[in-house]
Amino acid sequence: MPPIRKQDRSVTLEKAMRCFLKLGFNGASIADLEGATGTNRRQIFRDFESKQSLFIECLQTFAAIASERLLQPLQHPEAGLEQIRSTLYSIAAQPDSPEACFGCLVCNTSIDYSAMRDPAIFTIVNEFLFKIEAAYANALLGAIRKGEIPSDALEDSDLGKVMLAAHVGMLVLVKSGKSREAMEQIAAENVCMLLGKIGFRSP
Repeated sequence: MPPIRKQDRSVTLEKAMRCFLKLGFNGASIADLEGATGTNRRQIFRDFESKQSLFIECLQTFAAIASERLLQPLQHPEAGLEQIRSTLYSIAAQPDSPEACFGCLVCNTSIDYSAMRDPAIFTIVNEFLFKIEAAYANALLGAIRKGEIPSDALEDSDLGKVMLAAHVGMLVLVKSGKSREAMEQIAAENVCMLLGKIGFRSP
C-alpha cells in the first residue's frame, strides 16, 4: 500500500478523473486510483467517502469543463452558424491532444451499462447530453433567425438532436484514432449539411 500523502483534494480529483477517463468506472480499481493519484485509499475515502462518490464528482467536474470549453459559445443569445462551426472544429482539433485516445468521460460512461444503472450517474450523463442538445438548438435557431441557414433545413424538433448526434459521434471518432484531417472533413460536412448543400431533410 502506498504511504499516506496529504494532497489537496482538487489535485486528487483531477488525477482520479484522468484514471477514470482511461479505465472507466468499473475498470478502475482502488489500487489503480491509488497509483494514479499518488495517495492512499484511506485519504481517498476520507475525502470522497467511496469510489462511487469520487467517480460522480469526477463526472460532474468533467461535464462542467466540457461545457465551458465547448458549449458556452453555443449558449450565447447571439450564437449562430459561426459558433457551431467553431465548436465542431474544436472537436476536430482534439486528435492533437495526447489524451484524445481516451475520449470523453461522459460519452464513455453513457455506453457503460453497469455504470448507467446507478441513478446518480444516469442523471448526470443524460442531463449533460440534453445540455448539448439545447445548446445546439439555441445556436441553430439563431442561425435561422440571421438567415445563415435555410429556415426549412431542419424541423424545429430535430434541431438539437441532429447536432447532438454529430457532436457525440465526432467525440467517439476522435477516440477511435481518426486524424485531425479526417475530423476536419467531418466537421466541414456537418456545416455543409446545415447550409443545405447536401439536400438533408427530415423524414
